[in-house]
Amino acid sequence: MQKLFNFIMCNRYSNTMAKDAMRRLFAIDASHDDLGNAEPLTAIFPKGMAPIVGMNDDGSRWLRSEPPAGAS
Repeated sequence: MQKLFNFIMCNRYSNTMAKDAMRRLFAIDASHDDLGNAEPLTAIFPKGMAPIVGMNDDGSRWLRSEPPAGAS
């Protein structure tokens, strides 16, 4: 019989930073901000949505709640 393990993920990560502060911190141009009306997150879980900062091929950064289609 195979033994199953239950791993508990705690809410160790959070994001209560305002969207404008994230844009300043990561030097994101407003035209690359697709985050929308992001609410503060006091708990971020592995399968939940959270703000993501990524980089385009030209070196500019983007901000959104999920990676663009085809991004790795």
